[in-house]
Amino acid sequence: MRPEKDFCLKTKLDFFLLSLQRPYKMRKSYLSYQCQLIRDKDGKVSEVGFTIRNVPQGGINSTLLFSVYINDLPLVLRYCLAILFADDTQLIISCDPRNITQKIAQLESDLEAVSHWMTANELELNVQKTQIIVLGNASNVQKLGQITVNFNGQSIHRQETIKSLGLTIDLKLTWLDHINKLSRSFHLTARSLFALKPVLSQTNYLSVINAYLMSKLDYLCTIWGSASTTSLKLLERSIRRTARSVLGLNISSPVGVRIRTELGWHLPRENYYYFLLNFLYRISMCRSIPCFSETCQLNSNLHTHNTRNKSVGHFF
Repeated sequence: MRPEKDFCLKTKLDFFLLSLQRPYKMRKSYLSYQCQLIRDKDGKVSEVGFTIRNVPQGGINSTLLFSVYINDLPLVLRYCLAILFADDTQLIISCDPRNITQKIAQLESDLEAVSHWMTANELELNVQKTQIIVLGNASNVQKLGQITVNFNGQSIHRQETIKSLGLTIDLKLTWLDHINKLSRSFHLTARSLFALKPVLSQTNYLSVINAYLMSKLDYLCTIWGSASTTSLKLLERSIRRTARSVLGLNISSPVGVRIRTELGWHLPRENYYYFLLNFLYRISMCRSIPCFSETCQLNSNLHTHNTRNKSVGHFF
């Protein structure tokens, strides 16, 4: 007998009025009769098992339904700020270093609340994959030493680095670990694409390089691009090496000018400035990033004086 799927997701959909956008029977059909099976390495298939707590993987509506399902998680928190991205949840709490003991207790309290919420919603938190990191002034972080948070009878120790949505964050915010990983990935991808050069025209080969390789430099560069010049040099060398290969130059040929004029590429620091200025322009002039509207204001919005700096923006 196939089980019907009528659980708290339906209640949450009704709360957000999403159920009004589709006929009830269509929504009920989409959420009903989900099943799964397992195939082992020998090809043997298990019996079909019906589930009542999932949505179709890869479905058009699945990401929306999951977001609706966990959207009320931050309501159980008393002290932390929650950042949700699909099934990746981050809790953020800030304090003066002198109050670190109190803040750890508050963090543990919110973690316990999250655990209760997940049990009530029939989800499971993987403690083994739960990590913490302490960010701040380098001297303050060093004074704090090892930080340990107790959760569900297990101790979670402070990490030197954590990975968040593809960005490797180190506790000193030097971004060196992220740049090292990016440089290695850049180099390996470039080597794999070199084999295409003999079979493609120069234009098509450059298009492939831009799509598969140079796009790596754009992702979150407004964050890690603020790293020191020494750190960015690691990545700059990889870019110059790739440019020489694309242009057919030997290893010692100067290539800095041709990177900009012929290939249209930016070096890491230039790319950082380009995307940062674009980001600020979209906030101040286009108003296309509304979540920053309260933190960035033009002088013309703060006073009525016709000064030459009236178009200058400030972050608060």
